[in-house]
Amino acid sequence: MNGKTSTLILPQSVSATTKLEWMATARGRVGLTLSPTLVYVTGGLAVGHFEDNYGATFRSVTDFSSSRTRLGWTAGGGVEHMFARNWTVKIEALYADFGDWTVQGPPTGLTFYRARFAHEVITVRGGLNLKW
Repeated sequence: MNGKTSTLILPQSVSATTKLEWMATARGRVGLTLSPTLVYVTGGLAVGHFEDNYGATFRSVTDFSSSRTRLGWTAGGGVEHMFARNWTVKIEALYADFGDWTVQGPPTGLTFYRARFAHEVITVRGGLNLKW
């Protein structure tokens, strides 16, 4: 050998996950009544708890882990229809944005990591309401 060293670089599989534990909203709504149907838009504040993890797939230890409650905003719209005197049925869609953040680990040998966690949630839900 002539004194040179060579390095073998093997590909590595990584996993980045975000889990929404819970979410709550405080919203107002404004709409147009097309008797007996209400078409509305809604918006306000949102709060949610997220768990973020990043690490090599084939190791038991993650490189990064975070569990935090985040404040954001939400907007959406829906339709509510009165089908009996005190009963309505509705369907709505909501978009919630809790922001994003990037984590970057220090280089260790030949590897380093950088991960961006975007906390956006889209929900579609229906409901049956009794007005009393």
